[in-house]
Amino acid sequence: MSLLDSYTIAQIRADQLSALPDTCTILAPTHTMQGTGHWSDSWGTVAGTVACRLRPEGASGETLTAEQMTAPQAYVLSLAYDGTLAAGYRVLYGGGTYEVTGAIATTSWDTVTRARVVEAKP
Repeated sequence: MSLLDSYTIAQIRADQLSALPDTCTILAPTHTMQGTGHWSDSWGTVAGTVACRLRPEGASGETLTAEQMTAPQAYVLSLAYDGTLAAGYRVLYGGGTYEVTGAIATTSWDTVTRARVVEAKP
């Protein structure tokens, strides 16, 4: 049983959408077998000019620990509740390219889609 009716959930989703101040482009990979037996990836647009918000998750930047670099900075990308994100997708945002490392599980009332992303290596 839901404590919120469909009108209220729709209003919350609209409010959430207004809190996504930026835009990004979502890309999905296509894997193609080459004649040499190696895979080649190309990127196709899943959705362009998507309302979004990107924020750092935890401490920023790579750090040097025991003379080894730790993992790169992770970010949380937020899209509208019905946005499409999957691990391995890429996101073009603010002149940078980010790789989706995983979706963040939704809760009872889906008002936003969230995923963890890191800067993609060139």
